[in-house]
Amino acid sequence: MATARFQIVGPARPMRPVRPAGLTAPLRAAAWRLIGGNNRDLGCSASAFESVEASRAEVLLLKSRIDDAVPHVTMDPRSSEWTWRLEIDGLVVARSARCYLRHRECLYNVSHFLGSVPVAAMPGEPAAPAAGPADGPGLPGLAAASPCDLAGGGW
Repeated sequence: MATARFQIVGPARPMRPVRPAGLTAPLRAAAWRLIGGNNRDLGCSASAFESVEASRAEVLLLKSRIDDAVPHVTMDPRSSEWTWRLEIDGLVVARSARCYLRHRECLYNVSHFLGSVPVAAMPGEPAAPAAGPADGPGLPGLAAASPCDLAGGGW
């Protein structure tokens, strides 16, 4: 069974980016995303980074501090779509890769993301063993809940 893996996404092609006149801040050229065993996006970085190395360092930080991550689920009042984000020490470190039509789908997916981060493979590294059913999802207190049971609770 395939497991989740991190993917570092850099510039589309190796070229010197064009810097707009007067811009002194460094260009952001890399980001990361977490891909599930079925090749779907589970989540992504909340911002872009100056280099592939900086993006990789952020993934390693996320993996080491995933137990400190606080999920926040919100609904856009204009579109009625749900998204999630993760914060560590008040800083947004990850976000949903897409919007969800249902609250319970968003809850299930942030839980799946949290459970996948510790075992996800880094680029160029072998995957860790897949989590078994007893390991449950990543949110405390939701280990025995099915996705349908999550609709009543809310953040």
